[in-house]
Amino acid sequence: MATYYNPKIITNNIEFSVDAANVKSWNGPSPLGTDYGYFGGGITNDPYGRSSSVERIDYNNDTATAALKGPLTWTTWKTAGVSSINYGYIVGGNPSDSTQTDRIDYSSDTSTAVTKGPMNFVRYLSTGSGNKDYGYIAGGYPAWQTIISRIDYSNDTATAAAKGPLSAGRYHMGGAGNQSYGWYAGGSPEPAGVTKVDRLDYSSDTSTTSPKGPLSKARYSIAGTGNASYGYFGGGSDGTPGTPYVSTVDRIDYSSDTGTTPAKGPLSEAKYYVAATGNTSYGYFAGGAGPGPNRSTVDRIDYSSDTGTAPTKGPLTLGRYGAGPVSPRQNANPSSQIIWKDMTGKGHDTTVDGATYQGGNNGVWNFDGTNDYISLDATTDIQAQAVDWTWECWFYVDAGASSYDYLFAYGPPHQIAWYNNQLNAWFNDTDNTSSYDVSFASGSNTVPTGQWTHGVISRIGSAWKMYINGVEKASATASFTVANSSTGPKIGSYDGSQYFLDGKIALFKIYKAKGLTASEVLQNFNATRTRFGV
Repeated sequence: MATYYNPKIITNNIEFSVDAANVKSWNGPSPLGTDYGYFGGGITNDPYGRSSSVERIDYNNDTATAALKGPLTWTTWKTAGVSSINYGYIVGGNPSDSTQTDRIDYSSDTSTAVTKGPMNFVRYLSTGSGNKDYGYIAGGYPAWQTIISRIDYSNDTATAAAKGPLSAGRYHMGGAGNQSYGWYAGGSPEPAGVTKVDRLDYSSDTSTTSPKGPLSKARYSIAGTGNASYGYFGGGSDGTPGTPYVSTVDRIDYSSDTGTTPAKGPLSEAKYYVAATGNTSYGYFAGGAGPGPNRSTVDRIDYSSDTGTAPTKGPLTLGRYGAGPVSPRQNANPSSQIIWKDMTGKGHDTTVDGATYQGGNNGVWNFDGTNDYISLDATTDIQAQAVDWTWECWFYVDAGASSYDYLFAYGPPHQIAWYNNQLNAWFNDTDNTSSYDVSFASGSNTVPTGQWTHGVISRIGSAWKMYINGVEKASATASFTVANSSTGPKIGSYDGSQYFLDGKIALFKIYKAKGLTASEVLQNFNATRTRFGV
């Protein structure tokens, strides 16, 4: 492999340019979503000592005793919890006539929670999941509910809206999810519980949930948590006479959720009425009931090595069960916000939503193919319009990626994607119809998975050209004004909700009023190829 020492890269009239490897281009994480888990309410002494206290676990020091925070505005148990980045919502519960919703402010968690909501009907023994915008409360008692209620975090004073429903009425479930779907597992009717797992599609949350799973073991009073890729459902009761409590932990693979969930874990002891929440790396199963006193134990599951018995952490300050769990890090909520800075200094900084920085190849962004993307504010500064224009990027598509993996989309007027093993691009005129004015689907632009590729789309006048690794692969002739879009462009996704890239991106550039010539494309390729092993 040749080594190229010419560092010069054509930079005339760049309007947008970012380089993950340059320390000046990446400001690292900001404190968005503190690294804590909260457990609110619950039974703290038999037989029915309902509590209003809130306990906080510090994920960065999870061997310490949990700290008392809060409290809630009322004493409750059998509650559900959902969370945004900034607030946790403890919902429903017993006394059974409650539609109460309390909101915990993570930035001031010593204050009494404030009442929000309410729920659209009375329920307890329900469960929660959600994404950064909405919380979904599923099932519950009385009457084995199928209704799913949606809390809008941007307007949390309104009554929750009915969504769903579940495929079958039940309560005592466990809930987990990522930014796209929520999974609700197990539950009653008693005595043995069920193995059913339902999946709610947040993008179409009025539809009946889809049966998935099932669990490896029928049970109820189960707890659930997870990260962007997996959901973990632990503890519960299977109704076995004499020894109904279980320590089993089941793992659901979100990317293939139709198979029976494999048993992982287990918890350090058998118990039910456990509460669970966590961050991107660990799940914490806290409290619970079983033979003897209420549990104050906290078990931690390591998502990277989930076959061992969950080690005991914590503990809680009080033995309790039936608490409501929340965390700003749960359900694949962004654990930090990262700004990828425009190296030209023209202010076209990006917000990284889920993609992770990796140090290989001197710094790249990794996209998981599920919900990761990078977004920019809408601006005409980087749109093609009627002028010369260039898009340039080093990218890597993982093996097994889907047929549509978007690298950049502003629109629909501008779309650049890895599609069916090819690099393709589509541009629309101002009529903005589905009949593309420029398309490069020619067959000569093949890009294999599992390797770094340098891609360029260049417009000079009416001549549009595609280059792969410094070589022209496709061309088109079209003189028109590319449609503008008020939608903010995305890197690694079509629109932030679909066609996610399963792979990596680095050295992303857009040139406005500058179309790169063949010699300039080759020069840029040669100046950076050694970094990517090409």
